[in-house]
Amino acid sequence: MPIEVYGRDCKKAATFIGRSGVLGNPYTTDRSKKPPDNKYLVGSLEESRALYKLHLGELWETDEYFRLVLLSLVRAHLHGDTVVFACVDTGAGDILKTTIEEMAALGAVPMEEEPVFEEQPVKRELDQGWKWDAGEEDPF
Repeated sequence: MPIEVYGRDCKKAATFIGRSGVLGNPYTTDRSKKPPDNKYLVGSLEESRALYKLHLGELWETDEYFRLVLLSLVRAHLHGDTVVFACVDTGAGDILKTTIEEMAALGAVPMEEEPVFEEQPVKRELDQGWKWDAGEEDPF
């Protein structure tokens, strides 16, 4: 099935590729960012996307949680599920889409049961600083 990439206005249930999430592109051209975010400040979208590709490779080598998330998306794609991404920069979504399609085409992903997490995967992203507005119901 297809992998669909949408911008912020996505009206479907989707995996959000946010800057602070495990799949997110940390690189930005937004000069208003304050430290520590400004260490990822780059000059152009093209540079941001090129560095994001390298970032994905580094995460694959060093971050087990990232590998589990990416492998689960590849398996979903191979099982025929439609994978939907919503992202601020659709270029980052397109890079992730291509990565998943290439991994699926290589057949390098074992079609085993989904991994069992000892804790909820979303907890890690919350620990990295995700917040919701005061007055909103805790989504978890």
